Amino acid sequence: MSPTQLDGGMWVGIGIFTAAVATFTSDEAAKFLAPVVLFFCKAIAQWGLAGLLSLKMFRSTTYAQYQQEKKQNGNGTTPPFPIETKP
Repeated sequence: MSPTQLDGGMWVGIGIFTAAVATFTSDEAAKFLAPVVLFFCKAIAQWGLAGLLSLKMFRSTTYAQYQQEKKQNGNGTTPPFPIETKP
């Protein structure tokens, strides 16, 4: 799985969990589900959403740090230390 597919999958998961939280929060859900069931469904959806968001934030921060280090090192064209060449 490529990083792009992983990030895309996380965004889809975030969208699904956000929709689930919104659905379980609506007044219509309270008409069809018992309060205890509704509470646990909403809690599980929120936990999933929080987990995916934190993973996405971690990946974004890690990628930004990688790009910053790469920029400081000359975009990979020069090493971070001098290379000695022997005549």
